[in-house]
Amino acid sequence: MRFTPFALLAGIASCQHIFSHAILKVAPGAYEKLDQDFRDWFESKQESDMATNKHVTKQEVEGQQNAALVFIDSEGKEAETLFVGYIPVSMTKELIRDKKWQEEKKSEDL
Repeated sequence: MRFTPFALLAGIASCQHIFSHAILKVAPGAYEKLDQDFRDWFESKQESDMATNKHVTKQEVEGQQNAALVFIDSEGKEAETLFVGYIPVSMTKELIRDKKWQEEKKSEDL
């Protein structure tokens, strides 16, 4: 069986993950060193920010070199990793907003 580039891309596109949550993994004491804009968004209680930050919890991990936002799929596996120190918070929010979340999937099924 031969795969054309189009068929391969179609297969990748149809394999969209459903995410349950994301974990911000940081070394102990490193959270305070993150960009202020990122911390403001992460700690925000504004409704517009909570639409994205509600999916994220913080976990201190000994030996964690770079702060990483790890997306966990509906099977509990680490599916994607984003190193938050390298992109602006606006892009982080956009990436989170574009994800398919398990709670949204359940409401679509009703």
